[in-house]
Amino acid sequence: MEKILRLSYKLDAWMPLYPGSPCTELSMVKSKERGDSCNTSRIVISNHAGTHIDGPAHFETTGKRISDYDLNSLVFENISVADCCKEAGSPIIPEDLEDCLSVNTDLLLIRTGFSKYRGPVAKGCENDVYCSNNPYLHSDTARMLREHRSSIRAIGIDCISISSLANRDMGRSAHEILLSTGKYEKDPILIIEDMFIPEGPPRIDKVIVVPLYCDDIDSAPCTILGFVADD
Repeated sequence: MEKILRLSYKLDAWMPLYPGSPCTELSMVKSKERGDSCNTSRIVISNHAGTHIDGPAHFETTGKRISDYDLNSLVFENISVADCCKEAGSPIIPEDLEDCLSVNTDLLLIRTGFSKYRGPVAKGCENDVYCSNNPYLHSDTARMLREHRSSIRAIGIDCISISSLANRDMGRSAHEILLSTGKYEKDPILIIEDMFIPEGPPRIDKVIVVPLYCDDIDSAPCTILGFVADD
């Protein structure tokens, strides 16, 4: 038997967002309590809200949108988890990850422990620690993954983004390196942000990423399922 883990957060109106993102709105359109025939709701959300996956079109106008990827290409069976505890505003450098990778790693999960600061925020406000001063991926680390780890197809992180408001230029550079389609021979490395990466289990055997398939957007919120075989 396999145990299934949900490695993504549920969407709600109070979830933390990267600074500058539009607020999430969940509102009732029809209500049985008000005498309507059924319950129906309206959802207004940024495509980078909550657990989401960045496609190449996030930084390249000619890059693939996440809806251009079929579901089979978002199944991962060689997962490496890097325990990389970081303080607020600290860079994730190549040395933090090198010992955690195998030659077959296709999904790298970076567990900084920063999710302990994730929590609900008041509408129109931001969680300054989690949203604005998170650990971020150094551009040298992004370059190392693109140039020397050809098997990696995606990375995930338990922070609001691989970028931090405290060092936006570095974050932008890391995004561009990972998602670039023209500078490297290998395919872009997709980026999963605001991911739930729990302490343990010692391994995750398979991960399936299911994005919201929607035309004409670069990236999308996603549900992520992790599978762990019982011993």
